[in-house]
Amino acid sequence: MGSVLDLNLFYQKALNDTTKNYLEQVNVPTKEDIARVATLVINLENKVDNIEEVLEEKVDSLGQAPTLKRDVTKVKQDLRTLETKVDQILELLEKQNAVLAKLQEPVKEEVKPTNKPENKK
Repeated sequence: MGSVLDLNLFYQKALNDTTKNYLEQVNVPTKEDIARVATLVINLENKVDNIEEVLEEKVDSLGQAPTLKRDVTKVKQDLRTLETKVDQILELLEKQNAVLAKLQEPVKEEVKPTNKPENKK
């Protein structure tokens, strides 16, 4: 029984090899060729799907571009407003320092030590 199976396996292998050689000679694809092409097609479909996803994300982000631009413009306006307010605060502080300096001038003059006569004994 084992020898019959071995002989059958030998003939099957010989028939497959002969068929493969014949198909190569007449330039017809084999099962392996078709399976390889099917694998390549599946891989290509996956790559196309990935590209479609990336393109959809880009289209979505382009749709958000006006909103983003509007937000950036608002931030710039807010920054200008803050700069103006900081400038105003600096001006007020400078004025306050000037007023304080003027107020301290008479006090300094009054505090100046007078020459006391020395006691001579």
